[in-house]
Amino acid sequence: MTTLVFIICAAITAFVLNHTATGSQIYMIGSNKTAAKYAAILICVLAGINPNGGKGKVGGMVLAVIILQVLSSDLSMFHNISDYYKNLIWGLVLIFVMIINVLTERKSRV
Repeated sequence: MTTLVFIICAAITAFVLNHTATGSQIYMIGSNKTAAKYAAILICVLAGINPNGGKGKVGGMVLAVIILQVLSSDLSMFHNISDYYKNLIWGLVLIFVMIINVLTERKSRV
């Protein structure tokens, strides 16, 4: 009986998280609303989506998440690098990708 209750609760939770706006907000916000907001913008920019409104592809989003995870894992391996430099690297990656996005957008307009 306990297993059945667990399965029902898990199914309800999965439905709420995957099929409602509130569930999406829970996934995105996590425990730090500000960090989630900037991480979402970073993922959008890395995926080639304009954060002010635009279209993107799932493949781009997946690639962006993989890039961010690899970068995060690589930076956490080096304990002697200060948080300042880690944030600097994140920022430089974001600026680099934004420049690439602007250049490719200009080429597609021509």
